[in-house]
Amino acid sequence: MILRYINRHPAPLLTLMLLAALALATGNLATHLPPGLWWQAVSAPQTEQLDQLLVHYSWLPRMAMAWLCGATLALTGCILQQALR
Repeated sequence: MILRYINRHPAPLLTLMLLAALALATGNLATHLPPGLWWQAVSAPQTEQLDQLLVHYSWLPRMAMAWLCGATLALTGCILQQALR
């Protein structure tokens, strides 16, 4: 019953999964840096603050690559399913 609903309406499940991934990413960032300093760490980190430098030069590039690779793998899977039927 639930699987039929998910097959017909995948948007709620995809939204839930996206929110869960976003919550995990924000929770991970919150362990490294207080939320008030997030924008400063992304745009122009202070060179004296090691936490901001770690977020800017280590955490953000890894997170961006993880999201890009995941999206690419998902798109590749969809294309293969359509091509091979």
